[in-house]
Amino acid sequence: MSKNYLTSFNTLAEYQAATNLDLPNVSLIKADGSIKYKNVFAGAVLGDILMWDSTNQKLVKTVGAEWSTEIYPLSQYEPIAINVYPAGQTSDGKARFMALKWASNTSDTGSTSNVGLVWGNDGDNLTSKDKTLFNGRENTDKALALADGTTANTKAAFAAFAAVNRFRTNGTNAGDWYVPSYKELSLYQANYADINAKITAIKNASSSIVNTVNYNQWSSTESNTSSTAWRLSSYGSWDSISRGTNAVRGMLSL
Repeated sequence: MSKNYLTSFNTLAEYQAATNLDLPNVSLIKADGSIKYKNVFAGAVLGDILMWDSTNQKLVKTVGAEWSTEIYPLSQYEPIAINVYPAGQTSDGKARFMALKWASNTSDTGSTSNVGLVWGNDGDNLTSKDKTLFNGRENTDKALALADGTTANTKAAFAAFAAVNRFRTNGTNAGDWYVPSYKELSLYQANYADINAKITAIKNASSSIVNTVNYNQWSSTESNTSSTAWRLSSYGSWDSISRGTNAVRGMLSL
């Protein structure tokens, strides 16, 4: 059987329409000479679980969002995050995985339960107000550039952003994660019950991985005043809320 790891297309539109690529894949776009790359996580579907395979020392994902301890025993596969935006639906062609653990200002490896963290300083355009962009990474970098560099749970420290920036897991490092934008959380919000049911299944298997399934959580997107930001509530609705204390989960782009 032929393999499509190395391919070429006349146009970008042809490449984007291709559905039979073996992953990972490297493709040449002849029209402009650009090279496109898709890794194995590009095939992740909504609800797929990202895991650390301790035997093979690498990150892997479930197939078709089917997770169970029978298929993926916890002795080998540690659940890390859940896919909340498939690569085919993002502007940069990368999948978005939301951490299962909550960020914490007292533990770089996060917490199984929600930790209240301050969003950051008041002010306009510290990050972005645009709710249509996959720009959580950019928002986080902007906030960190304004932060005082401490681990304090204060506005000056931009505590939510700082805690996510320090977050790390097996297979990922500090700096890999960021506070998701409104857009990057929007598909989670639209499928709130289904995704939380998958997180609950992991909780039921081991509360040492995740204990609090859902809670009020920050996005990195500013709201319509200089003192508010958007949060996804524990009820699965959006709130424009003052930049005080809420929980936050990191996002990983793969």
